Amino acid sequence: MRKAITFVVLAVLSFGTVGCAKKAATVAIPGQINTFDGYAYRSLMDAQAAIDSFKQSTNNGATFTASQKVDFNKIVQDYNVANALWQVYHAGSTGNQAALTAAITTLVSDISGIATQLGGK
Repeated sequence: MRKAITFVVLAVLSFGTVGCAKKAATVAIPGQINTFDGYAYRSLMDAQAAIDSFKQSTNNGATFTASQKVDFNKIVQDYNVANALWQVYHAGSTGNQAALTAAITTLVSDISGIATQLGGK
């Protein structure tokens, strides 16, 4: 199960590093307001998949250290912040792309940290 989590997390990280180059997505997200909006949405969906994978592995009996649980809770908080910023950005209420980029970067960085921890076992 930890291999599955590691795979999902690494997939998020791979997308995150490609997204940092701000290359256009090959397929537009229905309803996206611009390319960055689509990138942010995909990043959030990949992060959500990693979070769901971690939760599922816990439900399946996997045990994690107290430190890993703290890190996971930080990832959930990061996700909530990034998602809230994206919701506002997507609605067109703000053009604060810098804040959303910073939130996604923090989220991807924290996911990378827990991936390193889980990959080390």
